[in-house]
Amino acid sequence: DLYAWGAQFETNPFATSYIPTTSAAASRQADYCSTWLPHNYLRYSRDLTQGAATAGDAATTNDITKWIRRGSPLTAARNAAVADGTSTGTTVTLVASTDSIYQIVTLDRRPSTVSCSFVVAIRSAASPPTSIILRLKTSATGSATYNDYSTTLASTTITLADIPNTTSTRTYIVQGTPGATAASVMCEILGSSGTGDFVIEAAALQIDPSQGLGAIGPILLTDSA
Repeated sequence: DLYAWGAQFETNPFATSYIPTTSAAASRQADYCSTWLPHNYLRYSRDLTQGAATAGDAATTNDITKWIRRGSPLTAARNAAVADGTSTGTTVTLVASTDSIYQIVTLDRRPSTVSCSFVVAIRSAASPPTSIILRLKTSATGSATYNDYSTTLASTTITLADIPNTTSTRTYIVQGTPGATAASVMCEILGSSGTGDFVIEAAALQIDPSQGLGAIGPILLTDSA
């Protein structure tokens, strides 16, 4: 047997509290609701061409307010918007398997229990690399120098063949807690095996000091400084 009960029709994107009724309509006390509204701390989340290439891992003149391309050289090209005005992301080309693109975010005024979530929506291309890595790294100094980010907070390897075709987008996430000594975090998309193209539709860094690793909201897109 299957028993179903308590159905309600809602006009909002979330449910209100259940109203028990029998033979007549009933009312309830007002609901008091709250929700966490995630903020994207990355700038230019859909346009990874905003930034510059770096000559090497020890470079100290990197503009940490934008994306930094590190490689031989890695290239990034903004794709044209489709007819409805939505973005089709940035095509990233790995020339060598160790190329990467990253952005640095300073961690200010936050408790030591803060959790960081690096979220990336990825689409494959006609000739993709075998795999890439999403990685969160930290620095105790807030440095703009790549080599100063020696602590890997979290990482995951993505096999591009797992994305079924060049029109499907999959969202991947790495999460971790930097701790009290971390002054900044690096969000990095790194080559792992092979060379070729893939598309970043959007990227986000969400920082939530109160709700932990389960409080991941939608990617909020930012295309300005």
